[in-house]
Amino acid sequence: MFLRLSYWSKVLEMDDGRWVKQVYEEGRARLERRANASTWCNLTRKWLLELGLHEEWEAQATGPEWQETVRARIMELENRRWRLRVAHNTKLESYGRWKPKLEREDYLEHENTKQRRMWTKLRGGCLELRVETGRWERMSVGGQQVAVPRHLRYCKMCFREVEDAAHVFFRCPAYRTQRDALAGQVCKLATPGAQKAMEGVRRRGREEEGSAGRRVEEACVMNWL
Repeated sequence: MFLRLSYWSKVLEMDDGRWVKQVYEEGRARLERRANASTWCNLTRKWLLELGLHEEWEAQATGPEWQETVRARIMELENRRWRLRVAHNTKLESYGRWKPKLEREDYLEHENTKQRRMWTKLRGGCLELRVETGRWERMSVGGQQVAVPRHLRYCKMCFREVEDAAHVFFRCPAYRTQRDALAGQVCKLATPGAQKAMEGVRRRGREEEGSAGRRVEEACVMNWL
């Protein structure tokens, strides 16, 4: 998309005597006569309209900062598409809260390959936790074997709620010792915001595990991790 629209700007600046410019103008004339004409201009116009650049198409002119404008509009479009894909994927429910913006994450540059893989699994909802492994489990209902619903993939350590990353990190009583160690690391190394969030998670206790405030605090800590 970026390459095409950058080239479109160059075509507009060409002399009318250039063959490329003449072919372009002929294609644009065909498109005006028939909306679905099969020309190079068709997809070009479609993408311009999709990016909210209809005025540039109508004027057949671009400004001096054209490439920067196109790049920014494409990033906005990709970010919206990404958010929609994440929102409609149950595996990425937590990831959607941890990652607010479409950008390359610093952890991908970490020198420890195993750690990078674990972080990627954590963020992608692919850790070996029952919320994920339960997708391949079966249960008997009315004499038939059916997939275990997501809301029934309980933690086998405490059987209190679904075993997902937030449950293991913040709520499961079986991992209290490891959680205290995690809290110590957060207090030493994390940003002030993550430190405050971790204190809030520990203070609220399990009785408020479903509260909006707790979810925000958990997401803040997970995002730091």
